[in-house]
Amino acid sequence: TIKGSAFVEVEIIAQEIVITPPAVIKDKLTRPSAEAQLFKIALKDTKVKTLSPLKLYYQVVYTNVNKVSTISEEQELDSTGTIKLVMADLGEFTIKVWSKDQYALSKNYNIKTIKNFVDTITKEGGENTIYLLKPVSQEAKFKVKTFKIPATLEEKQNVKWLVYDKNNKVYIP
Repeated sequence: TIKGSAFVEVEIIAQEIVITPPAVIKDKLTRPSAEAQLFKIALKDTKVKTLSPLKLYYQVVYTNVNKVSTISEEQELDSTGTIKLVMADLGEFTIKVWSKDQYALSKNYNIKTIKNFVDTITKEGGENTIYLLKPVSQEAKFKVKTFKIPATLEEKQNVKWLVYDKNNKVYIP
């Protein structure tokens, strides 16, 4: 009968681990720094509660061209959900986070520390085409449009320009 029945709606949510980097990291790239960076680890759906307490574990691995080394052994993530990481060398750092319980959750986050470089340049002035093979002398002005990661004032001032001809001969302007 209608009086003796009930309708229950159940929504099944696939829980995920979310790793939030500090603001200085753009597109998983940053410059080396001796200062510790804070990464925040959390679950995507905070309103979902687990039957038993969920413990997360993490490990940090560093890779460069010569070797792979473990920076931190497996550790339980503390209640703040924060990992402090110093990335003083060029290379790739991987933060691995996982649970061991009945919930099979895992997430890896890769960060590359790089020496910043110019990503794109643009030509200043009205004419877009430059014919460097013409015997007529032409002047062209170029400027840096973007760097791979946001540049410091020093990086902007230290841009070096090189011009190559078709035979790979270098001309320093």
